Amino acid sequence: MRSGSHSSSFASSSSPSSSSSSANVADIPNLLKKADNCMKPAGFFSTLLGRGSDFDAALSIYTQCAQRYKMARLWQESADCYVRASIAAQRMEDPSTEGQMLVEAGNVLKRVSAQDAQEQLEAAAQVYIQQGRWGQAAKIYRSIAEMYEEDEGCHSHSFLGNTIGSLSTSDPHRGSSSSSSTSAGGGGDSLNKILAFYKKAADTYELDEYGKSAYSQCRCKYAEYAAKNDQTIDEAVKIFEQEGDKATRNNLLQFSAKDFYLKALVLLLASGDTVSAKIALERYMARDPRLEGSREGRLASALVEAMGEGDAEAFTAAIEEYDRISKLDPWKVHFLLRAKRKLLHGDGSAEGVGGAVVDEDGGVDLS
Repeated sequence: MRSGSHSSSFASSSSPSSSSSSANVADIPNLLKKADNCMKPAGFFSTLLGRGSDFDAALSIYTQCAQRYKMARLWQESADCYVRASIAAQRMEDPSTEGQMLVEAGNVLKRVSAQDAQEQLEAAAQVYIQQGRWGQAAKIYRSIAEMYEEDEGCHSHSFLGNTIGSLSTSDPHRGSSSSSSTSAGGGGDSLNKILAFYKKAADTYELDEYGKSAYSQCRCKYAEYAAKNDQTIDEAVKIFEQEGDKATRNNLLQFSAKDFYLKALVLLLASGDTVSAKIALERYMARDPRLEGSREGRLASALVEAMGEGDAEAFTAAIEEYDRISKLDPWKVHFLLRAKRKLLHGDGSAEGVGGAVVDEDGGVDLS
């Protein structure tokens, strides 16, 4: 799992930015040889003389070298030293430091390769799991998911970017692939990893006594991305409903229930299931009496009614009225777009939500 070893070469993956930075690391190979010698098992005569492996010294040297390479912006070399430091910590039976060094290696490798960073971060998470440090492990899994969210390869799954492209185009068929749901197996590697690691993070936070809030956050992030796939959109609806139900039972969270229920309802409408949406809305209002009189509740009722009657103008008017006061976030706009396409054509090929565009602040302009 770890790529670093005592025999690994330090072929530069990123050249020094100047001759001074090169000079600043010129002595590091000799220091590493010294650290490697500290890691070697003691021979027979060394043992008799009381001299043996000095893992503590090796750890100190590897860490210093890693930091110096990092300052010189030599990311791969820095990561390799951090991995060596983790091995020294492992030999010292110091799992806390071992995990810390692997996290450092992973964070540095984010500048080089997401896959390599993932490898070291997962190794760190396993170290923490073996210690029963669920919160630390879950935090690492969450950071991996966030890394892939920021990854270049994931831009095609940006709700904001896709919605802007779909709503501003004059060609009904342009951008339709990015706004449509992801088919099974076609969602791209980054999206699959986002889903996998948000789920891992949620599952691990669930084991942490103090991770309830983070558990819910990761579940909701998972649901937001799972909704893009037709095969997992029902799971996303269920998660938002469960989070809404949970919020109604917590005095501190009760006012957030309406947003969870609205998200679940928007997904049902985006699926074109108006009957289920109507039944679900009645259930939500029964569970949360505050919903019916809220702006979210009025929007939900108007959308369900408009979808049921096939009234595109009423659908647009309901969104416009809500958006005058509270700007709809890009995620909701994305799925309202799909719902409007279902309403107009049933095949997801319509131009946009009533010709709406999204402004620079992410708000919806339905004029």
